[in-house]
Amino acid sequence: MRLKLVTLALLVALTSVFGTAIIWAHADNRFEDFNVYYIAAEAYARGQDPYALSDAYPSPQWDALARDLGITRYAKPYRYPPQTAVLLFALRPVGPKTAAIVWASVNALALIAGAWLIGFVLGGGWWVPVSLAALLLYAPALDTLLLGQVNGLIFASLALALWALRQRRDALAGLSLAAGSVLKLVPFLLVLYLALRRRWRPAAFAACAIVILTLACLPLIGVRGVADYAHHALDLTRPNAIFTDQTNQSLSGVLGRALRGERDLGAVRTVARVAGAVLLLATAWFVRRRGTGERWLPLEFGLVVTIMQLIFPFTWFHQFVLLLIPLLVVTEELVRRGRRGPLVALAALYVLTDLHFLFFSGLGSLSTHGFGYGWLDAFPFLFGLTIWVMAARMLASGKRRAAAPTIPAAP
Repeated sequence: MRLKLVTLALLVALTSVFGTAIIWAHADNRFEDFNVYYIAAEAYARGQDPYALSDAYPSPQWDALARDLGITRYAKPYRYPPQTAVLLFALRPVGPKTAAIVWASVNALALIAGAWLIGFVLGGGWWVPVSLAALLLYAPALDTLLLGQVNGLIFASLALALWALRQRRDALAGLSLAAGSVLKLVPFLLVLYLALRRRWRPAAFAACAIVILTLACLPLIGVRGVADYAHHALDLTRPNAIFTDQTNQSLSGVLGRALRGERDLGAVRTVARVAGAVLLLATAWFVRRRGTGERWLPLEFGLVVTIMQLIFPFTWFHQFVLLLIPLLVVTEELVRRGRRGPLVALAALYVLTDLHFLFFSGLGSLSTHGFGYGWLDAFPFLFGLTIWVMAARMLASGKRRAAAPTIPAAP
């Protein structure tokens, strides 16, 4: 009964906090990331290329679309796969303001559902309220809702995929990963992980579902709409750029801020790429090493989700909501092993990541952009890197012990 009451209280608290955030964001004319999706949907509806329109500087046609829709606060460029904008076609008839509230509400429910599922992945019982509490107090989740981001749906898709993989429901796991991959391309790394792990059935289901979800867009955007994304996708990642804003918590962003006094950031870009490649190869090695798949699946899955946040040219603060999955997986493993010291370190970095939100991210009235250099504004990145190191070490040690030959007892 106590477990049920605590879980119910947390669900009520999450609904209240997230609902208040959505109302405030609407009143304060936020949702600028959602507005990007909505403008892109309008561009598709008019037979235009949202990638070309939004990637121009200046971008008079993109700005004209925003004016036509009555949107005054928006960002650019539109970097997402076409499916994200196509998803907004169903909400175009109600207008951007009402659509934003519906969109943010759906993403809020998806965040809660995802945290609920992760609790069951970890064994159920008290892990369900622990997971919900971690979501309630996690600032990137709030930032996601204030911006009208799509991360809630991606978080739920990854949580459902992990739950389905543990249940051996390969079709559901593949479909879930496909849904996340067509909203933002980065989760496709998890499909590659499944292939590396020779989990061919869910990987094949994911690949087929991605093809089907792409073909389903053709009646609305045509072949040209898909081709436009293929043409612009790489350029939109700005592979040669260093984004030094404090909200960028990728490896290259942190290094760029730490060395922003350098005239030539070419060396920073090279170091970031080499370090990212090393982390990616190390991740592949840790998940590829032999070991009982079911026992290590959550840690392997979490390791790949973590590396997704660290190695690409930009990872804005709101994207760190996905880090909640590996955080909870690593926390459960540390509790299982009785490791109090690392738990305290994770808790401290969790709090510092939340403080980053106050100083550098979503709460504009408290923002102190320009304050702090190098590692002072890098706590979210350090949080992710610490989770990666802990997960990698536990995988390595656990698999090594499992592979060690057992000495038969003396007769």
